[in-house]
Amino acid sequence: MINLDGKFPIPTNETFGQVDSTKLQEFMDCPREMFYEHFLGWKLEQENQHLWFGSCVHVALEHLSLNGYTDSVIAEAYSLFLEEYRQKFPPETDLLHKAKTPANVMRALVDYAHEWHTDNFETLYTEVAGSVPISNTRKMLFRIDAICKKSSGKHFVREYKTGSRLSTAWTNQWTLSVQIGTYLHTINCLYTPEAVEGAMVDGLFFEQKENKFSRQWIIKTPDALSSWLYMANSWYEQLEVEVENLKLASDSDRVMQAFPMNSRSCTKYGTCPYYAFCCSWANPLQHCANVPIGMQVSFWNPENARAPKKVVEL
Repeated sequence: MINLDGKFPIPTNETFGQVDSTKLQEFMDCPREMFYEHFLGWKLEQENQHLWFGSCVHVALEHLSLNGYTDSVIAEAYSLFLEEYRQKFPPETDLLHKAKTPANVMRALVDYAHEWHTDNFETLYTEVAGSVPISNTRKMLFRIDAICKKSSGKHFVREYKTGSRLSTAWTNQWTLSVQIGTYLHTINCLYTPEAVEGAMVDGLFFEQKENKFSRQWIIKTPDALSSWLYMANSWYEQLEVEVENLKLASDSDRVMQAFPMNSRSCTKYGTCPYYAFCCSWANPLQHCANVPIGMQVSFWNPENARAPKKVVEL
């Protein structure tokens, strides 16, 4: 966890000290974006349908993984999805979201069950949360969708992902992913290396013409895991440095010399929601007293997400 000793120039939140793969990856993408999102807590007021849709699909897939692929189980899984999804997106919004709609989820669950009906592994645990050390002084929080066991006795992590298009870029991103590396490191701490297979990234793609499915296996050698561990600690250390820089910063400074911008990420996945702030403000601390129009304060706390089914502290 991040050391929070010392005084910040902004109100301190308990989440400042928490680090999971999502926060570390966002820091790697752009430290200034992470500052806005996780240290000021600024988020767009409008709900992100893609994220909520994916979270609700996970609920349905968890039900399938625990209960099988029969017609009655598929119907139950769909009901669980719909109950969750309708909490934020009523029926009148369905036409706004192209292929990511409840009607298409029903078709996707049927197709998914047909595609993978020969699965012969056991789901041991779902929604596994906790923390894992990556050094003598650093821990990473994690939340694993499922831990499964093959008939060979080997264990693996199962991670559900939803998307709008199956592509080479999607396939290639997982081998070096911070998130998947965290999960592989965790499962290798839970079991002996001989009893670990790797990680399965279980992808569902809601495209305009048809739904597609892809499972990517990520298997790392001990050397590859050590390489991931070095990378994670290196970026974690840089995050710690920027937190200390932030403690020294003031709203009287011309420039905030903490959490620098990475301009390569401004338009990488559409335009960053903080793009206008970076264009206009040399020192965000001079403007953070008032939440901008269209934004709300909401701090991401991985420990307060949907209640885990199993908690592991390593």
